[in-house]
Amino acid sequence: MSQANVTAISSSKASANKAGSATKPNARRRVWTQKQKLQVLVQIDELKKNGADVGAFLRKQGLYSSTVSLWRKQRNEGLLGVAGKKRGPKPKVTPEMAEIQRLQREVEKLSKSLTQAQKIIEIQKKIAGMYTDEKE
Repeated sequence: MSQANVTAISSSKASANKAGSATKPNARRRVWTQKQKLQVLVQIDELKKNGADVGAFLRKQGLYSSTVSLWRKQRNEGLLGVAGKKRGPKPKVTPEMAEIQRLQREVEKLSKSLTQAQKIIEIQKKIAGMYTDEKE
């Protein structure tokens, strides 16, 4: 092959890559809002009810079934209808909020201790009942 043929082939390949590229060089990940996710799930449920091809719908939307399964799980757990975590810096915690959080942790810790103490007392009563039955 001559140098001119090699140059012509390489330039035609480069232009073919630019024109017929399957992926965009600056492709961005698609972000779905909660409302859009719920709409897609409703559409899929309707398609299933009517016996239509869900796979074709997923291909058209550019979705994977695993993504839809995750959305369905989130919806069933009640996480899709609720506003998610907001981006950005965390809100400043006021002293009152910090005190409330500390007291909530303390209440939870004391509740666990109380439950454990009640279980221990219950076991002690059963053991004491066994010994009193033996003496009689």
